Amino acid sequence: MKKSNFFAFIGCVFLILAACNDNEKGSTEKIDESDDLSTLVSTNKKLTEQLEDERQKIEELEEENRRLKNDILTYKQQAIETEEQHEDELALRVEIEEKLLDIFEYMHERNHDDLQTMLASNVTIDHELEALNIMEHDSGIDRTMHYLQFDPVPYIAQRGFSLVDDTHYTSDYAMYTLTDDGFQYDGGVEVVFSFEEEWKLSSIRYVQ
Repeated sequence: MKKSNFFAFIGCVFLILAACNDNEKGSTEKIDESDDLSTLVSTNKKLTEQLEDERQKIEELEEENRRLKNDILTYKQQAIETEEQHEDELALRVEIEEKLLDIFEYMHERNHDDLQTMLASNVTIDHELEALNIMEHDSGIDRTMHYLQFDPVPYIAQRGFSLVDDTHYTSDYAMYTLTDDGFQYDGGVEVVFSFEEEWKLSSIRYVQ
């Protein structure tokens, strides 16, 4: 009888130990699961922050690319406009010089009628004096400029020009004659062309 009680006691002890082991195992599993969840949350937070940083960097790169594209387009447009302006100025210089050569030729030949077609509204011809009467726009002064004499015919070289408001073109020329000793400087002439449906001579005078 005593032996049976002993075995019963031993069995209860094993059951209690087994229960304790099961409880400890369950607690450990709960702690491990909690740690895993905390680690996952922390990892997700870091990934979210990294993704946000990458997104911001991508946006900055896209904005920089847009600026670069705009700068390139602006540069190309400016280059095109500069080239077009240069071509327009070159074409205008050629046109003015051709007109000026015609004017000099008409003066040399005393061709008053054709010369009149080349003059602006503020310039008239005095046939007897063989001169131009010029009413200067800026000063209002009326002055006379005798026809240029070309004997011998001079060599003419442009020294400078300017275009104002696309309506007034001023050009400065140096005149030379060829002598036995070489080219001789004979002075300069300044001409102004004004646009009146077409370019016409509105002023001419001698300069140094």
